[in-house]
Amino acid sequence: MMKKARMILMMGIMFAVITTGLIACGKTATVEKSFTADEVNRIEIETNLNAVIIRAASGDQLTMSIDGQETKDFYSIKDNVLTIKVGEDDGKTKISLGNEENKSLYLDIPAGMLESLNIESEMGNVQVIGIDVPDLNIHTGMGNITITGMEGSVEAEAAAGKIESSLAISSEIEKGQLSSTLAGKIGENSEYKITVSTDMGNIKFE
Repeated sequence: MMKKARMILMMGIMFAVITTGLIACGKTATVEKSFTADEVNRIEIETNLNAVIIRAASGDQLTMSIDGQETKDFYSIKDNVLTIKVGEDDGKTKISLGNEENKSLYLDIPAGMLESLNIESEMGNVQVIGIDVPDLNIHTGMGNITITGMEGSVEAEAAAGKIESSLAISSEIEKGQLSSTLAGKIGENSEYKITVSTDMGNIKFE
């Protein structure tokens, strides 16, 4: 009887240890990095399966965050260009996201810090909210693009999708059987340039 009780107790302990280990393995930390204007004035982003959310920062530093376990350096800085690669690059994982692949990459950017921002996403939505950047370029293979609170000269193309705007635009959106294109201006700031395109997805200005 005592032997049976000890076996049950040991099995319970083993179960607790295994369960704790599995829970620990499932946890992902938040990778956070910060940069100053002296370090960065341009950004290049490449991602495979992640949403990208760009926001205006209240402070004077650019901050980058994503939930995941960093396995290699997934960013580099050269000649004031910050290059970020999330996902697979030549078969090598730049950042491990555990079992949750659709984590979002967040960047908070101070006003006047950047000269340009380029985003290339194979699959995932991109959202840009009220940032101050003279040259914005975004392309998604499959994913929606939303631009909020920005002005400038706009060139937009959705190869298989639609373009919508709740803001006044200087020209009409041209609609094809599957595609939509737009070349015009939003607001008064014609010096800023916004170029966005998607192979499959919708584009929205608001």
